[in-house]
Order: sequence, then C-alpha cells, then structure tokens
Amino acid sequence: MQFNAWGMTVSIGFPFAAAVTLMLFYDASGTAACLSAALLHEAGHLICLKRCGETPRELRLGFAGMEIVRAKGQGLSFTQEALAALAGPAVNLFLFALLLACGAWRQDARLAEAALVNLSLALFNLLPVSALDGGRALYFCLCRRYSMRTARRAVAVLSTLCLLPCAFLGFFFLLRSGYNVSLLLAVGYLCFLLVAERGNL
Repeated sequence: MQFNAWGMTVSIGFPFAAAVTLMLFYDASGTAACLSAALLHEAGHLICLKRCGETPRELRLGFAGMEIVRAKGQGLSFTQEALAALAGPAVNLFLFALLLACGAWRQDARLAEAALVNLSLALFNLLPVSALDGGRALYFCLCRRYSMRTARRAVAVLSTLCLLPCAFLGFFFLLRSGYNVSLLLAVGYLCFLLVAERGNL
C-alpha cells in the first residue's frame, strides 16, 4: 500500500502489516508502546530533515522495519546530517522523561513501561555502530575533520568493538530467559550490515 503525505511517498509492505497485526493480536499494549516509540523516532528524523530544508523521497515500512529513503540532490552539511541522525533518539529521550514523570504522578505502571521502551530504543540507536543513529552521527562529526574514508574506517572499528559485548549480552539474555532472542537477532543483522559495508571500504 502506498500513499503520499508531507510531500513524500509512504509505502507499507505486507510483511510489516502482518507482523504488526500478529503482535497486536498476542500483546496489544506492548506492541502499541513499541510501535508508537518507533514511529515517533522516525518522525524526529523527518522533522529535523524538513527543518534543514530536505524533503525525503519515501518512508518505507517493510520487513526490516522503517526506512527513510533520502532524495538525491538535496545534500545537507555534515553538522545537519549529524543533527538529523540524533533527532530520533532525542525524541525518545524526551518521551522517556515525559512518560516517566506522568507515570510517577499517576502511579501508572503502563506509562512507566512505555517510558522504558523509549529509553531502550534511544540508547540502542545511540550506540556507535555504523547502521545506527549513533554511528551515523559519529561518522558525520568525524567527516568535519578527517576524510570520509578515514571516518568510515574509524566507525567500522568502533562498530566491531561495540557489537562484540552486545553479542555476549544477547547470548546471556537467551540463556537466562530461554526464549528472548531479540537482542541477538538485532546484533546479527547489524553484523551482517557491517560486513557488507566493509566490502565497500
């Protein structure tokens, strides 16, 4: 399904719609919190890009999650690119503080859980891994002082150093819970992207 919104195309793939439907069927409250956090995260990127003068070409919601497809010929400065990368986690951190305060005031455990979802999403995306927002922001900051090739290599090294302990942590969660493979799958996907990227260095 496709439709136009805010000057860009929004594409919703069948795998994304099916996955959301299944998650809502089995865990409506938890899925709603995660989906809202992810959508607002992407909204932060989009708003920042708009403020910097760029209109993305497409927002894809597919098997791999949500992806903003950038338009060609609308290049931003390194500082603007870094800010756009950090805008998503910044929204989640703001929501974490807001929901945590509201949850404490109303003594609502669901609001506290939603706050933790936003905090987890923000912290995970701020990791200095090339495929994540933290790695992108670091790359563009390094590009201000070094060549793009040097910046890519530096971020690739940091990505490896960061993903190794995350992989061990994923195995720990799996062994302890017996079923929680989410972190391990995420690390595996990021490792795959890192290996594919290294082939282009």
